[in-house]
Amino acid sequence: MAGLGDYLSAAIIFLIVVSAGFLLRSILVRWIRRWAAATETKIDDIIIGAIDKPIIVWFVLGGLYAAIPYLNLAPQLSTTAERAALLALILSVAWALANIAGGIIRFYGSKIGAGLQVSSLGQLLAKVAILSIGIAIALAELGIEVTPIIASLGMGRSR
Repeated sequence: MAGLGDYLSAAIIFLIVVSAGFLLRSILVRWIRRWAAATETKIDDIIIGAIDKPIIVWFVLGGLYAAIPYLNLAPQLSTTAERAALLALILSVAWALANIAGGIIRFYGSKIGAGLQVSSLGQLLAKVAILSIGIAIALAELGIEVTPIIASLGMGRSR
């Protein structure tokens, strides 16, 4: 059972990781914005916009993940909490990557003059594909065999 000292240690570790994350975020964002201003493409702006907010979530999840061992939880509860933090990280990274892909498709769709419907469909397909990969990775992390699921998606296809 965790005592007051354990909770205090966990809180300190959490605050250190999150504070370091916010410091690193401010340095990275400043550096990336300077770099983005020097380039002509808007893709770097899309990337910055897609990761600006999720990076905060990533550092909070990292802080939770780092603090869990200090709580002296029951092994099963500790494993479950660590796995939940990891799954949330995997899904949030997949979400950010899906937003990057959608933004790039929207940018190039407008640049080549593709219709709004074509661009929107491309965005949707890219986001669904990336999120599906993220969900497959999360399921695999849970110990669920994803190969049969992926194989079954192609079985209903007619020739």
